[in-house]
Amino acid sequence: LDAVADIALQRVLQIKRLSSYGAQQLAVDLEYLRKVADALGGGEDDHQSGDAAAKAGTAVPKAAVRLGELLQVLGHLAAQKKRRDECTAKGEEFREESFTGPAPDRRSERTLRAALGLPS
Repeated sequence: LDAVADIALQRVLQIKRLSSYGAQQLAVDLEYLRKVADALGGGEDDHQSGDAAAKAGTAVPKAAVRLGELLQVLGHLAAQKKRRDECTAKGEEFREESFTGPAPDRRSERTLRAALGLPS
């Protein structure tokens, strides 16, 4: 299961350009894969505590955790792109909001920023 998630993450990081609609569809697809990984998670060795799961006292598959982290970064960056586009259309200055989740993987963040046309 982790191998499937790793391949999906590698494919996501190969995306060169991503529109707002493409980001929405990618988020839907990754969320589905995350739910499948969560539902099909293997034994204890395949699990890692996530924030919500830790609070509930349960474990979450590592693949689901990684996909969830990527989804958080994608959601944040897609929202920033939308805000930037709205500010540009109104002739207003855009200032990016800081990411409030756990520190994102820098490679994933840089790659998604480039795909969405956001500055690094």
